Amino acid sequence: RRFRMRKIFLAFLLFQKRIVKKPVFIITMILIPLLMIMLAAFSVQKSALVEVAVFSEENKSDSDSLLNDILESSTQVISFYECGSAKEVKQNVITGKAECGYIIPADIDDYAKWYYTDDKTIDSKDNIEVLLKDSSVTTRVVNEIVLEKIFSRSAYNIAENFLREKHEQKIQTDGASARFRELYEKNSNKQMMFKFEYADGSDNSLLNDTYNNYYMLPVRGILAVLILMSGLAGVLMLNRDDEKGVWGMIRRNRRSSFDFFYIFSSQFLVAVCSFAAIMCTGLAVNFVWELFILLIYSLLVTSFCNILRMIIKNQYTFCSVIPVLILLSLLVCPVFIDLGNISGIIGVIRKLLPVSYYLESVHSLRLFVRMIAVTAVLCMLQLFLPIISDKCKLKLTCRC
Repeated sequence: RRFRMRKIFLAFLLFQKRIVKKPVFIITMILIPLLMIMLAAFSVQKSALVEVAVFSEENKSDSDSLLNDILESSTQVISFYECGSAKEVKQNVITGKAECGYIIPADIDDYAKWYYTDDKTIDSKDNIEVLLKDSSVTTRVVNEIVLEKIFSRSAYNIAENFLREKHEQKIQTDGASARFRELYEKNSNKQMMFKFEYADGSDNSLLNDTYNNYYMLPVRGILAVLILMSGLAGVLMLNRDDEKGVWGMIRRNRRSSFDFFYIFSSQFLVAVCSFAAIMCTGLAVNFVWELFILLIYSLLVTSFCNILRMIIKNQYTFCSVIPVLILLSLLVCPVFIDLGNISGIIGVIRKLLPVSYYLESVHSLRLFVRMIAVTAVLCMLQLFLPIISDKCKLKLTCRC
């Protein structure tokens, strides 16, 4: 048994050595780091999905200004940037450089005091001017973020004045105000008002993390497509070897296992490079989960490619199917955008492609179990397909 395992391992290493010499696999493995470099370079040019222009008439040297509070709330999704004048804000909104713009008056803090003090002599009629080209869900989210920053500057005073009105004698006792300040700071939530999550409720750390970049989101999908492409290329290699009679010495009863091993080995190096890319880009959920889910996906791709090979016997027809499968995987599966809810036909096509099962399973245990079940069904199917095919041929021969 040990000798047999050694032979299998040696065959696997020799096969990987052979793959490295094939141009299609070399190009695929070069594409992975190239993709990372391109996305990193592109992310430098544009750092956020939504750009918001802000101008303040406040004292720029004041570190506690509302402007600084707003600018510090920038994320990889919504980015606030400072303009030199109100005219520049308007121009940026008109030209589309900014989704919306805010002009903050110099006496904004005095205006806020008007709400939480009894002093109605404060004369401040200047409001924050909001500039919108089009009203959308995005601009409403931005409005809520800005309003949260404004409110947080006055929240303590509003709460303290409320307590003074309800419990004036208690709040005037020694240490009551300091105790209230301590409780307020302890219980106040200073985190971002909006949090990004996946559909299953798990945390989307890529969008919530300020230092990550959302341009890395399609990386996982593109890598999954590259693994599928390497599996399909492995089928072409196997068919060419069969035409030359390279593996004629393999026994008939072991041929199905050998074909599975051949196709799986053809995508091994690409899968390893993809795993390294996922870990390096910050997309990984955790090491063990990513390793396990990528292994199941590789088995799914192997089964899918092997069944496709059994159905499509003609080499030229199989070659013409490959670009169709790659294009469908990029467009129909949620690589760049999720089109599943647009049309029912898209949902049906998606279920026929292995890439969709992988991408949907990453952040959902239920869908991951579904991917395992589909992989198991396909593995069983590729074992029975040759038997069914042989029986059909036998019946046809008997009739003739």
